[in-house]
Amino acid sequence: MTEIQNVYKETRFSVFCDNFFTGLPLITAMKEKNILVTGTVRSNRTDKCPLKYEKLCKKEQRGYHDSRLDLNSGICAVRWNDNSVVTLLSSEYGVEPIRTARRYSAAQKQRVNVPQPTMCTNTIVLWEGLIG
Repeated sequence: MTEIQNVYKETRFSVFCDNFFTGLPLITAMKEKNILVTGTVRSNRTDKCPLKYEKLCKKEQRGYHDSRLDLNSGICAVRWNDNSVVTLLSSEYGVEPIRTARRYSAAQKQRVNVPQPTMCTNTIVLWEGLIG
């Protein structure tokens, strides 16, 4: 173990990643080092997690989500339908509680309430804070 790991071995860190970095091998390896990871993930990096297909999710109403939790690793996968379908993985956050997000609807030309899993809420708030 490096000196930094010895100093912080009891500290839990949270890391947020975009879909270029996020994948099950990364989340698993980081969790072993007491670093929790949440991020968007490309569909081909979910290691065949049985989430509903993106094309089928897109046909569902806005705010629909499908999720799976691996009880052995504690890693949660969520596929959420917003303007497009977003897939996320996390070793820190789950689905509950479902929150309400104010999102713009082009069809209604106004902001509408959309159900949003906690994992999505925490990730989107972080990205909006970095960008905005």
